[in-house]
Amino acid sequence: HVEWRRISSRAREVKDWVDGVVLQHGFCPWAQSSAKQDLIRYLDCMGTTKQHVASELRQEAQQLVQAKSWSTSLVVCAEVAEWQDFPTFDR
Repeated sequence: HVEWRRISSRAREVKDWVDGVVLQHGFCPWAQSSAKQDLIRYLDCMGTTKQHVASELRQEAQQLVQAKSWSTSLVVCAEVAEWQDFPTFDR
């Protein structure tokens, strides 16, 4: 089981980016309402492999479906070594 931390410094950086870019410029029509109601959950996944992260994301997705206290989750997965460079995602 991978450890999750809520609002770590990395997750705080993502929240600040969402506030300063996504919300400020209106890039996501649903984010504004969720943010105003504090319904966005920011998490830091400490998984070090893609498999660990995938397992934890599935669990988070299941919790999200049943959640009453948040509407979306943004997960920071900074511990997976092969995900450290942007070209990994630019394929």
